[in-house]
Amino acid sequence: MEISEKKIDRIDNRLDGIERLLQSLTTGSDAGCSELHRHSTKSNASTISHSEHAVDAPDSLESGPLDSQGPEFEGDSSLAAHTAVASELFIQEVQENSQSSNPAIQTALSSLHEIVSQVNKYSSSQGATFRNAKALPPGGLSELPMPPMQAVLAALHGSKGLSQLHSSVICCFRSIESFTELCLKVYFTYGNFSQADFIIVNVGLYYIFLECSFINSDDATRNEYRTHARLCQCNLETALSNLSLILPRTYEVVEALLLGAMYASEVSRTSLAWLLNSTAITIGQTLGFHRAPSRSSVTIEGNDNRDYQALLFWMGYTMDKGLALRLGYAPIMSEDDINVSESAIDSVHDSWSDILRAWVVHAKLQGRMYTQLYSAAALALPISQRQSRVPALVAEMRTMIAEALQLAAMTGDLDHSCSTTPENYTIRSITVHSNLVNFLGSLTLVYRAGGDLYAEDCLQSAKEAMEMHIRSLEMLDKNSGVRDMYLHWAILYTPFVPFTVIFCHIIKSPDRSDLNLLERFVQSLQSACELSDPITKFHAVCDTLFNVALRYIEVKTLHQKRAVEETFDKYLNALGLVPSHEDKSDETMENVISGSEVGDWYSVEFRHKDLDGQAFGLIDVSDAPADELHQVPGNGEWVALRLIIDNDGWRAAIARRREQGNPAVWGEAEIETIVIARLIGIDKALGWLDQRLSPRDLFHPSPETPASAMHGT
Repeated sequence: MEISEKKIDRIDNRLDGIERLLQSLTTGSDAGCSELHRHSTKSNASTISHSEHAVDAPDSLESGPLDSQGPEFEGDSSLAAHTAVASELFIQEVQENSQSSNPAIQTALSSLHEIVSQVNKYSSSQGATFRNAKALPPGGLSELPMPPMQAVLAALHGSKGLSQLHSSVICCFRSIESFTELCLKVYFTYGNFSQADFIIVNVGLYYIFLECSFINSDDATRNEYRTHARLCQCNLETALSNLSLILPRTYEVVEALLLGAMYASEVSRTSLAWLLNSTAITIGQTLGFHRAPSRSSVTIEGNDNRDYQALLFWMGYTMDKGLALRLGYAPIMSEDDINVSESAIDSVHDSWSDILRAWVVHAKLQGRMYTQLYSAAALALPISQRQSRVPALVAEMRTMIAEALQLAAMTGDLDHSCSTTPENYTIRSITVHSNLVNFLGSLTLVYRAGGDLYAEDCLQSAKEAMEMHIRSLEMLDKNSGVRDMYLHWAILYTPFVPFTVIFCHIIKSPDRSDLNLLERFVQSLQSACELSDPITKFHAVCDTLFNVALRYIEVKTLHQKRAVEETFDKYLNALGLVPSHEDKSDETMENVISGSEVGDWYSVEFRHKDLDGQAFGLIDVSDAPADELHQVPGNGEWVALRLIIDNDGWRAAIARRREQGNPAVWGEAEIETIVIARLIGIDKALGWLDQRLSPRDLFHPSPETPASAMHGT
C-alpha cells in the first residue's frame, strides 16, 4: 500500500511538472524555461552528452530491411527515361551526320554512355537506406539522444509566432499545443510512446530547428539550432529505417508515415518516399479516409476529427501523384473511389490554404498526365490520340500557373527586395518558388508527350522553367540550407525535363543562346553540390549533357567551316583562279576582269553548267526572298574584307567575319559577294551599294539594273 502511494505521488509530481511546462509554453516565462531545462537535464543527462558524437559521426547502416535486391523499374515519365531519350537522339544525330569517327564525338559518346549508366544505377540504389540512420540501441528508441528540452521549448514558443512552412504542415494535422503534448510524452514517459509518436516528434522538431537556423542572424545560435536539427534528423532516419512491415492501423501511424515520406522526398530518397506514402495511403483506405463520412460518423467523430482525416488523405494524395510521375508508376489511389471533400484544406492557416489547394490541383493534373500520356496503355495508342489530349491539360496547367503567379505577387514572395535579410528566408518563399518551377516543368512534360506537333511550345515552356529556376535561386541563394531545400523540391521531386528538352533541341538545331542557358543551369547547381549527394549526382548528369552539347556544336561548326572552305575553293576554281595562301601577289586581282569584260562573265555562266548544276556552283535563287539571299556587307565591312583578303587570304576573312559575331557558317551568296568584290574592285562594289544592288545582279540582271552597274562604272 505504501509503495502504491509513493508511485501515485511520483505520478502526481510528474503531472504537476508537465502542467507547469504547458503553462510556461503559453506565457513564455523564463521560469518555465528553467523548469523545462531542469526536467530535460534529469531525463537526458546521460544521452545528451553523446549527441555531439552522434551528429558528427553517425554510424550509417550498410544494409537494412529496405535494401534493393535488383534494379528498380522506372517508367517513361521518369528522369532516367528522358535522359536515355536524349542520349539516343544524340547517337542517332551523330550517325546520320557521319561524325561518329571524330575523336571529340567519340569522347562525348563515351561520357554520355557512362552518365546514362550512372543515372540508371543511381535510380536503382538511391532508395536503399537513409544515409544518417544508426543502429538501434538495445533499449530501442527511448535510448536515442534528444535535444535539450529547454531548446525545444524555445523553438516551440518561437514557432507560435511564425507562419512558416513546416510548422504549418505539422499543424495541418495537429495544433502546436497538441504537438507540444506529444513532445512531452516522448520526453517524460520513459519509453511509453509509440514509433509513430517518436517519428512525428523528431520530424517536427527537425523542421522547426532547421527553420530557426534560417531566420537567426547570430552564428553561434544558428549553429546550435543546426546541431539540434541534425540530431533529430538522425533519430528520424533511424526510426523510419526500423519500421515494421505490419503497422497498427491508427491515425498517428498514417501521420508519421506521411511526414516521413515528405522528409524522404526532400532528401531525394524517392523509392523510400514512395514506400512510406503508399503504406500511409493503404492504412488510410482501411480507415476510410478517402470516403465522405456518413451522418452517424459525423456525430460521433466531430468536425475536428473529420478535418484531421481529410487532411491526412489529401497530403497522401498529392505525394502519391507526384512520386508516381517521378518514378513512372501508376498512382495508388483511383480517382473513381474518392469522394472526400477538399473543404478541410480551408481549416489550415490562411497563408497556407491556397498553397495546399494548389498542391491538390497539381496532383490531380499529374495523375491525368501519367494516365493519359505516359502509362503503358497511353503509349500503346497512336501518337495522334495522345496529342489530342494535350490541349486540355495545357489549358488547366496554364490556369494553375497564372494563379500561382498571382498569389506570389500578392504575397511578395517573388520580390527580390523581400529576401535580403535572414528573417525573410521563409520556407513559404521556398514553396512558392518551387511550385512555379514544378508547374512549368509539368507543362513541359505535357508538351513533350505531344511529339513534334508541340515541339516549339515544349521548348518555350522548358526555357520558362529554366529561367524561373535561375531567378528563384538568385533570390534564395543567400542561405545554403534554403538553397538545398529549394533544389530538392523544385528540381528533384518531380521529373525536371526542361534541361533534356533544350539539350535535344541544341542537338537538332545548334543554338549558342540555348547552350548558354544550359550552362547557367549547371552553374546554379554547382554551388549546392557540397550540401547534397542527390544534387551532386544530378549536377553530374547535367554537366555531362552540357559538355556533350558544347563539343557537338564545336565539331559541327568545324565540319561546316571546312565544307564552306571547300565550296569557296570550288568557286575560285570555276572562275579560273587557284587559291594560294602563301602567295600574296594577287593584290591587284580586281583588275583581272575589266568593266568591258563583264559581258563575257555573263556568257561564261552558260559554259559552266556542269558545276553542281549551276553556273560557278551558284544556287538558283530565282524563287528566294531577296532580303535573305542578297545580303551585302556595309561599306566598312567591304573595306575590311578587302584588306583581309589581300593580306591574309580568304580563309582569314571567313575567320574574322565569324569573330565579329556574324553567322558561324557563311551562305553561298556571301561567298559570291566576296569573290566578285575581290575580282571587280572595291570601288565598283561600293557603287553597287549606293544603287542598292547585289553582286548577283552581275549574273542575273533585271530590267531595272542600271547599265553603269553592268559595265562597272
